[in-house]
Amino acid sequence: MRSDLSATDIEKQAAAWLARQDAAPLAGSEQQAFESWLAEDERHLGAYVRLRAVWVRLDRLGALRPGAVTPPVRRLLPRGWYAAAAAALVVAMAGGGIYGLVWKAAPKTYDTAVGEMRRLAMEDGSVVEMNTNSEVDVAYSEKSRDIWLAHGESNFTVAKNHDRPFVVHAGDTTVTAVGTAFSVDATRSDEIRVAVSEGTVAVRRRDQAPTYVTALQTLAVPLAGAREEAVQPVSASPDQIARQLAWRKGTLVFSGESLSEAAQQFNRYNQRQISVTARAATAGVRVGGVFQTRDMEGFARATAASFGLVLTEDKKGNMVIDKGG
Repeated sequence: MRSDLSATDIEKQAAAWLARQDAAPLAGSEQQAFESWLAEDERHLGAYVRLRAVWVRLDRLGALRPGAVTPPVRRLLPRGWYAAAAAALVVAMAGGGIYGLVWKAAPKTYDTAVGEMRRLAMEDGSVVEMNTNSEVDVAYSEKSRDIWLAHGESNFTVAKNHDRPFVVHAGDTTVTAVGTAFSVDATRSDEIRVAVSEGTVAVRRRDQAPTYVTALQTLAVPLAGAREEAVQPVSASPDQIARQLAWRKGTLVFSGESLSEAAQQFNRYNQRQISVTARAATAGVRVGGVFQTRDMEGFARATAASFGLVLTEDKKGNMVIDKGG
């Protein structure tokens, strides 16, 4: 039997089934619905197998679903369908279909060490700037430009192409743009932070409706298991956006942050660490200024001298800031 749906519509349905199977094993009624869908049109199985091959190929990208393990194709297909699926896979590979699809989607991985920043010039003219201790996986195809931010922080300056949307995946969140500039910070355990310096992006969390974030706005998106309240963009001044992106020039800019917050920022860029005692008189000190990301010692000494604090250093070169007197 053959339906009136286009190949694109069938691929969308196949992708929806894959997403449901990846989220959790299908219940009895869902499994029956899946098998019925496969039987409705001979093209359904072919589309499912093709997309499943790519899905498995990209399974190592933990940013899609951290900690999840994708079952092999055989366990996801209903009984009696495996032989047909294997045959379809062989035929498709012989014709070059699956090979071509996987080849186009095969990701390239880039990373940075602690304290390292990296600038990537993409084939389409887009630019990816990676902050310290970050990893991205890039998979460009004819229809989309996908980047998975496995961990860390990156800024994206996107070349305009309405036919190939630029999608950044971070945790259970996607940020989609056509031509704009924005950053994604995935360094926190409870949220993804998005800051837009030019244009507009659509931020989608799991199956929720997208939130549109425009130039000079930021958005904090809770990760799965964190708080569940609705999120809304917050306006930011050009100076605030510039401070957030100062790392692109190898600097940290503080304007009233607590000493503890500033120390945490420096710790991202250095093997040696700064610790601040929990006393309110110390951790509550507010700091300001422009510092090189790698000059943690200069920052620690200048802060201790300015506020009358005591600075000590352990055998490993780590520094402790405490209240003086």
